[in-house]
Amino acid sequence: MWITLFIYSNFVLVYTLFLWEQTIKVMNIYKTELKDILSGIDIFVPNVGLTTLKKVKMNKYLDFKTSGKSNPNPYYDQVSIEQRLSNIQTGFDYIGQLGRKYDKEGITPIENEDKKESPYQLVSKCLVFLKSDPTKFYFRYQDHESSYLDTKYIFEGNSIEKVMFQQYLIDTKTDYSKYQNGLENTLNYKVISLDHIKRIKILKQEYTIL
Repeated sequence: MWITLFIYSNFVLVYTLFLWEQTIKVMNIYKTELKDILSGIDIFVPNVGLTTLKKVKMNKYLDFKTSGKSNPNPYYDQVSIEQRLSNIQTGFDYIGQLGRKYDKEGITPIENEDKKESPYQLVSKCLVFLKSDPTKFYFRYQDHESSYLDTKYIFEGNSIEKVMFQQYLIDTKTDYSKYQNGLENTLNYKVISLDHIKRIKILKQEYTIL
């Protein structure tokens, strides 16, 4: 009898948790509401999920310095990249992380007089704005290679292979080694405009941005 009651109780608990999870609905919010939510989060947050959509940065012409305008880019300003990410983190203490890595690797940081000051100002550990334009807000995060679940390029409403326009691409990848002198394993620090976030799952709540 006790075994039966135990099994039944566990079944009720599991089923209740299942129903509770089903009641967590995706909330539709506007960008201003997303800004307010992120500005109120000042703790470390792991396991964040994102879906982003933004224009692909490309050159307007191929080999402009040598060929001028003779080879225009037919895809210029018309290709978007949609990415789905998981298990990224935000709310981190970048300066503290950097200090601990220097200590762990036994390296004395080299002062670089040529190093540029960050163009971003913290609002919270999750949100920054552009110093040169305080109306532009960005979500700050750290990722790793396995964070990228899906990447899709879109041209005129249809999927397109990267090889079709690869020769026109502008390299926007950050070389973190330039800013973290001597470190073997550099720390990434990324930001993405709130304009480019289509979905975010953070602190166990999922939002779709309208």
